[in-house]
Amino acid sequence: MKKLTLVAGCLLLSFELLAGNFVPVCLNVGDHQRVSVYKAIVENSFVTQLDSKRAAKLSEEDKKEIINDESGFLKKKIQSVDPSAKVAFIPKSLYQLFVWNYYLNDIVSQTRNSQMNQDQIFRLIVCNPVWGNITKDAQIGFGDAYKTPENICDFCGSYMENKDVKSYFWKINDSIIPFFRGISAEHVDNLEDLGNITNELFENISPNAKKVTDLVKGVFTPKHRLLIYAKDLVKKDFVKAVTDLIVEESKTPESSYRIYRGESSTDSDRDPGVSYSFSDGMFGGIIRDWDSGMAFNYSLSKLHMKIVDLPKENLLNIKENFDGIETSGLSIHIPPVISMGAALGAGEFHHVRTKVMVDPAKKDIELSSDQGVNVGGDASVEGTPWIFSYSSPVADFWEKLELTNEQSYNVSYKKDLNVKTYRWDSKK
Repeated sequence: MKKLTLVAGCLLLSFELLAGNFVPVCLNVGDHQRVSVYKAIVENSFVTQLDSKRAAKLSEEDKKEIINDESGFLKKKIQSVDPSAKVAFIPKSLYQLFVWNYYLNDIVSQTRNSQMNQDQIFRLIVCNPVWGNITKDAQIGFGDAYKTPENICDFCGSYMENKDVKSYFWKINDSIIPFFRGISAEHVDNLEDLGNITNELFENISPNAKKVTDLVKGVFTPKHRLLIYAKDLVKKDFVKAVTDLIVEESKTPESSYRIYRGESSTDSDRDPGVSYSFSDGMFGGIIRDWDSGMAFNYSLSKLHMKIVDLPKENLLNIKENFDGIETSGLSIHIPPVISMGAALGAGEFHHVRTKVMVDPAKKDIELSSDQGVNVGGDASVEGTPWIFSYSSPVADFWEKLELTNEQSYNVSYKKDLNVKTYRWDSKK
């Protein structure tokens, strides 16, 4: 293990140019330092600063740095508590695949030589309590899940303090490091390295995806496309499409925050009274909501995907006062939770959402399922103000999206995935 650590330390340093929308991977962090390093990541990642309490503590200098050089800012904060830590950054969508890889390994390991029947195995797959889905503190949900929290920032903070979440953060971190072996420290073509890592990752995912589907035959249907595609490496076009999209994500400017949405049509009419859902990363929700709530899986069904790059400056600095509560002025809500929370998809942690426009005079409005959120009557302007906005998400969000790129990716069986990339433009 020591030899791997020394080699990987070099390799991580050669890989850290891949920033954009990323997740830190930490090496050489001792057991006694992990609590403080985890705290540094939680307190200084850009998305957690969307918690207004944390944002209020940022100096103008820190704000500028976290908007334009988050990788440098976060690395500096991590190494301030552990100078020996080596820090690299990988695209968040790739990180989410690493979370899935570890999860599938965990399921296969737990079911090996077990006496569980098919129903018990299925429940283990979809309701594994160790993955942060057993206590109220580890869940945010709507409808038949737990009560929607009034203060989303406090709730996200509580989630990140959950002991299972902390434990799995490091387990997943450590599972990523071996994938850097075989990359030459002198190899400067980092995009090619990134593609090689993604391909190697699928070589690990594929057999376990097949084992999981075999464990519960007949349960996984065509709607579970990601699992079906991933278990069959014959679908090389699919793997290449994912790899290409991850490489493109790695090029995202540090000043932008990238989100994804699967759609049946890229030209749908928008309703200001409907909450439209995005994934934070292509595979946001890959553990808990991977059939219909995860952007990439839904995109495989509808063959359309929308990518939106949001300026970090506008997300962090533009606020509106909603009954005394500070909220983002972009008419869109991004849960202030670290990327592993977005990957796990417990409840709604992975869902970036457009807000619902309300009349300030109407305090008793409640959402219904036909507005895009299954709330079961427990969300209201007064009770859960973070879902709502006085601004129209059509005028302030949808109509300000500027198309910057359009491309098709072959995913399998002569099926092409149409991908449009947009940037939110305040001047539009």
